[in-house]
Amino acid sequence: MVLQLTTPVQNKLVGVMQTSNPEQSGLDPSPLQLRLARSILEHGLELLAAHESKLSEAALAQRLGVSRTPIRAALIYLSKSGLIKPLAGRGYKLESNATVIRSALSTMARSDEDVLTERLLADRASGRLAEEVSETELIQQYGVPRGVIRRVLMRLASEGVTERATGHGWRFAAVLSDRRALQESYRFRLLIETSVFGQPEFRLPAREVIRLRLVQEDLAARASSVTHAEYFETNRMFHDRLAAAGNNRFLYQAVRQQLNLRRLLEFAWPQPITAEVIARQCHEHIAILAALEANDRPAAARFMQSHLADAIGAQS
Repeated sequence: MVLQLTTPVQNKLVGVMQTSNPEQSGLDPSPLQLRLARSILEHGLELLAAHESKLSEAALAQRLGVSRTPIRAALIYLSKSGLIKPLAGRGYKLESNATVIRSALSTMARSDEDVLTERLLADRASGRLAEEVSETELIQQYGVPRGVIRRVLMRLASEGVTERATGHGWRFAAVLSDRRALQESYRFRLLIETSVFGQPEFRLPAREVIRLRLVQEDLAARASSVTHAEYFETNRMFHDRLAAAGNNRFLYQAVRQQLNLRRLLEFAWPQPITAEVIARQCHEHIAILAALEANDRPAAARFMQSHLADAIGAQS
């Protein structure tokens, strides 16, 4: 798979495709490296919104939940494109502005696994796939190797979207067959996400609160031109970051599962996203962050409760 690019900076990525792994010159980047490169650029947009530009290998590995080796390969891949550049000491620096990075993201190729993941979700949501399927059926329907099918299904299983059935069968989460699941998910999130702020180990550094606020302010200012994908990812990141700050692994796991399931629910029951909705939700997020900046966690919990309750009302 190659990148379809339109700008001089992006076109450099085509040549990089064959050398993105410093250990394996001549091989295409792995699906993981492509996914990480995209995630790094998305994180780069957050940094630019907060007037920052430095990329740390260690911080990225922790943030994205992988080892430093694939992070390093993805950074080298991006550096050869000119989007980022290595620093004299350690780490990398964003070399492009937000407009160039968004353009690169919009045209960056996705791995076969990412494309197949979205097709499976869309086909299940539309009813073209049954709730329970076999690997053989999927191989025949999509014309891809068993290894690719299995990796995608296992990835979805880690997100709570699929589970193993008898033999080589797999079962999709039942949420796709019932519209009420969307409201039930929001009600569950209302319970667990508001409780995050009451955790005794809750900790969100002031610098991180400011960064999150600047990202939300930037998104609100661009509400009329924000894509659905950017809005969805920025929204997911906001809720994920606050849940992680609770330092309760069980709460965090529950929140992450709901955020992952929401992606599946979006395929099943897509919601219209207008500039007004984006701006309003950003300002609700900013109110939560303002309470945290004032060290008023009870107020942050109340704002989160109101924010999620509004989302429930919108589904009625």
